[in-house]
Amino acid sequence: MPHKGNAARGIAVLACTLGLVFGTQQSATAAASRLSLWTNDSRTEEFGIGIWNDDPHGSQPGDSIMACDFRSDKKYILVGLDTDQNGKADRFATTQGNNAPYCSDWKSGDLKENERYSVWIWSMGSDGLNYGTIVYSVNS
Repeated sequence: MPHKGNAARGIAVLACTLGLVFGTQQSATAAASRLSLWTNDSRTEEFGIGIWNDDPHGSQPGDSIMACDFRSDKKYILVGLDTDQNGKADRFATTQGNNAPYCSDWKSGDLKENERYSVWIWSMGSDGLNYGTIVYSVNS
């Protein structure tokens, strides 16, 4: 069961992230990259974020994703990574079932080096509806 320290750990990771990226499909190559999902086109508020970590750093595993939710809006953040490079997410991190602010544990596993992978971030409602999606391209 995740614990409250995850939010603090996630915030600490965010403070250390490099390569802030935005857009419909973007590239993330920095070690721990913040991948944002915005609530509006003016990018003034985030639904939440996904974090991609390509290589191990301290206690942060490499080839890993994390989901963070900052809004108490009855929605949760779901982050998916396409590890098979077949256009479908098959590794997931989620904030579902936890009150914001909250960051999930890292979800990791070894990937081929120097390859490109897709990472999806979804804002999902407790009603099962998708309230926003963005896709990023990341390097391992």
